[in-house]
Amino acid sequence: DVSETRSGIIGQYWQQMTEVYLSAYLRTLAYAVSEWRMPQKTAEGYCTEVVYGIAGFFDVEPSERPTWLSDFPERICTSGADFEPLIRELLQATSADGMILVSLDTPIGLSVQKFANLTLSAHLVTPDYELPDGAFLYEDMCIMQVADKFELKGPPPEITIEKASKGGKTGNAVSACISLFPMPFGRWQSDYIGVGLSIPAPYTVPNTEIRCTHESIDCIVSDAKIASKTLLWNDDWTPSYPKKGSTRCGTLTMIEQQLLTEAMERLGRKLAFFVRLRIWDREKEYGDYSESQRSFFCFIELPGVERN
Repeated sequence: DVSETRSGIIGQYWQQMTEVYLSAYLRTLAYAVSEWRMPQKTAEGYCTEVVYGIAGFFDVEPSERPTWLSDFPERICTSGADFEPLIRELLQATSADGMILVSLDTPIGLSVQKFANLTLSAHLVTPDYELPDGAFLYEDMCIMQVADKFELKGPPPEITIEKASKGGKTGNAVSACISLFPMPFGRWQSDYIGVGLSIPAPYTVPNTEIRCTHESIDCIVSDAKIASKTLLWNDDWTPSYPKKGSTRCGTLTMIEQQLLTEAMERLGRKLAFFVRLRIWDREKEYGDYSESQRSFFCFIELPGVERN
């Protein structure tokens, strides 16, 4: 749509000519190695920038939007929505199987808003923590180098609680999850990288291993127990999206509730959630889109967890 392009809407497209140029690029590198004595390691470095996918991540199949998510994103998008009871309702819906939602990034239904996005993230905060005015909490992005095996597998990247800490008016906060960025990640999966792949931070659940299945990206602990699950889905996907936004992909992460409770006790922290709603809209059918935001922060008490 030309009018939307002029108004700041961009698109995620993969044209056939891309394949032609990519083929020429790779054949040039191959020729440089065989005929011009370019070191093979140098050529491999350039090749990793254009791989289509990596094992594991490439095999994860996007699912349907979770049924228990229901119309929660759409209700929180309504004018004057009371965020806190909605958040508690959502967490209650996810805790039935012993896991609890700690990260969510989802588009709002097209029937409600054409360009809108909702994020929710869990944070471990000191008992005296107070959110600064106008601040927003986020998950740190951690790069995971996988060029040696081209597979999303094994221990996640390390990040200390000191580095992840974000100061408040009083106290400090750390996100329960980190946003994973494998390098290389595979160009065909760039939509999901744009949204973000969240897994438990090493200080939340130590000594985990990443394992990909067709259904999800899992983090497992030493006894092969699933500590977390990360799901991906497409929600009425279209290639167009606003600048600083993403295509209509959704992702969420759930952590085993007992492990989260143990992390809170071990670190001496409370659990809080930060919600951010972003809407891109325009007053008329033409003109530039402008972004508006609403955010909410609250403390949440988890139900008791029985000890073995």
